[in-house]
Amino acid sequence: MRHPRRIFFYLILLIIYASSSALAAPAGPLKTHLDSGLTVIIEEVHSAPVVSVQMWVKVGSADETDKYSGI
Repeated sequence: MRHPRRIFFYLILLIIYASSSALAAPAGPLKTHLDSGLTVIIEEVHSAPVVSVQMWVKVGSADETDKYSGI
């Protein structure tokens, strides 16, 4: 990723925007795509006063080529 701080900033803005009291709660998860190709999914669950942020990246041993295997 070229600009991890920018992506993190946009992610935080989306979370704040989605949780704004001026907006009605969405019927399901809110899914959007950033210009960087990152997919952001926001889902509100009001069963506990907790905020959870997870970031999953499509990389790992299953996505490695033979050239980079084991790095």
